[in-house]
Amino acid sequence: MNLDQLIQLQHQFDEKHGWNPDKRVANAVLGAVQDDLIGIVGEIGEFANIIKKISLESKHNVPCDLVGLLKTHHVELSEELVDAFIYLIRLASHLDIDIEQAYLEKLKFNEIRFKRFERPQS
Repeated sequence: MNLDQLIQLQHQFDEKHGWNPDKRVANAVLGAVQDDLIGIVGEIGEFANIIKKISLESKHNVPCDLVGLLKTHHVELSEELVDAFIYLIRLASHLDIDIEQAYLEKLKFNEIRFKRFERPQS
């Protein structure tokens, strides 16, 4: 499944639940953007909290199996990251941003911007 298909699935899910704002009403779009912005920040915060717990755990358990700790929390990390991804999709949809195209344009820009940081090919 590609990104466009995921976006369509999310749009259909949101439509079914009455969560897509009426794009003809500016305040409806702004309200949805505000709600989803708060949502994405919250999910990133939850993700960061898990990382903080892993970091604290690794500091107190020397020697530490950091890979094991990350695996132990893999499901939680995945859930929070996907929740943030859902909010990202919704934000792009509310604002009519073609996230695939915008990503490709930004990647081209970053290729030029960060060229000097490229590692030499071996």
